[in-house]
Amino acid sequence: MEILTIKRTTRDLPMMILIVIIFLFPGVYMMYLNGPTSVTFIFAALFNLLILGIAAYGFVAIFKKHAFFVLSKDGLVSRYKNERRFYNWEDIRSYRIEAEMEQYYSEEMNSHQSRKYNSIVLTLQDDSSIRISIDKLSKELAEIIKLLGLYKGA
Repeated sequence: MEILTIKRTTRDLPMMILIVIIFLFPGVYMMYLNGPTSVTFIFAALFNLLILGIAAYGFVAIFKKHAFFVLSKDGLVSRYKNERRFYNWEDIRSYRIEAEMEQYYSEEMNSHQSRKYNSIVLTLQDDSSIRISIDKLSKELAEIIKLLGLYKGA
């Protein structure tokens, strides 16, 4: 059975790029209005470089250091931020999906809102448990459950 990596989804990438473009617009507009020898032009160019640097760092931080896990015939590798852990299938007694609802008040909507969080809870042989968030992963919930059963049974 091949090794399968489940990474963060890129579904929200277009919105992130749109936000970066919106923040770049004032600098580009100031550069358009002033000539290349103007002090305003230079400050606008530096502003744009700053925005691009922050955006590049943010994209790397989000897509490289975000939670993901790797399934193999030997076990499951979970990574969150810079912490990487390996769990043998023999060490994992059971797994389950937990959904939590968070209630909060939204000032913009002037109403109470709720947000649903999904996570996989792995119960180990020593009765400890590990929670892995699966909300922003590239596979859907049902597919992750099917893959866990397939790899654990192999």
